[in-house]
Amino acid sequence: MTKNHLIVIEDEDVAPSALRFLAHHFSPGDEFETVINPMVPNLLFLYDARANRRGAWCGTLKLWGNVNRADDEAVGRRIGMAEQVKRDLLRPVLEQAARMTEQRADDLDHNNAVLGKMSRAEKQQRRDDESIAREALEL
Repeated sequence: MTKNHLIVIEDEDVAPSALRFLAHHFSPGDEFETVINPMVPNLLFLYDARANRRGAWCGTLKLWGNVNRADDEAVGRRIGMAEQVKRDLLRPVLEQAARMTEQRADDLDHNNAVLGKMSRAEKQQRRDDESIAREALEL
């Protein structure tokens, strides 16, 4: 698999030019054993190539192929497909960022609630304790 998540099959018995299959659910560098039916070259069957799982079925991929740049509709469909792939790849990142943001907001609310309830004497005592701790660390 290439770094741009494509599996390229070059077999003149199947097709005159290279066939490209989009494998965006897998990581670049993953290795597979593949099977392609010459009668249905738009579908690629993937099997695990790792020694401990050799031959385990991983899934099927649809042909990603090239589009004619003169065909505006085909180019538009391809752009839409690429945007969907991008959304699929970014979804876990966005979900994690939302969870982290929510947790940070909760932490800030909690901290403000705790610090807001402290009297001036308690705040001064905390500062004194922190300065004593810093001095102890410097020794």
